[in-house]
Amino acid sequence: MPSRAEELTSRSLRAILGPLAKGTNLQDSEEFQDVLVDLEYFVPELLAEVYSEWNHEALDGIMPMLARKTGEATAEIFGLCFIMSEQILAPIQMSLRISASSDEVSWLECSWC
Repeated sequence: MPSRAEELTSRSLRAILGPLAKGTNLQDSEEFQDVLVDLEYFVPELLAEVYSEWNHEALDGIMPMLARKTGEATAEIFGLCFIMSEQILAPIQMSLRISASSDEVSWLECSWC
């Protein structure tokens, strides 16, 4: 069962990806800010499942340098994120695909550059 953060991320991203062509820049969309806010909650939640050091970690902002639709229900985001406990900006790259039939993220690849 998806978490609330995952549901919100999926819904927000679906709303902007649907009508766009592959390769379209997402940063031009006002609704993209909703996706970024949802990812601030979803990414730490997901990382905490794999890395114990993320159990009490949070993001406080994601500033995209590149954000684009890369395929059907798929997006790529590259930029900086603010890591709350460290009080630092860190580079982040994410690729994610949302489910076609439910409010879930099918897969997410996240790396720190």
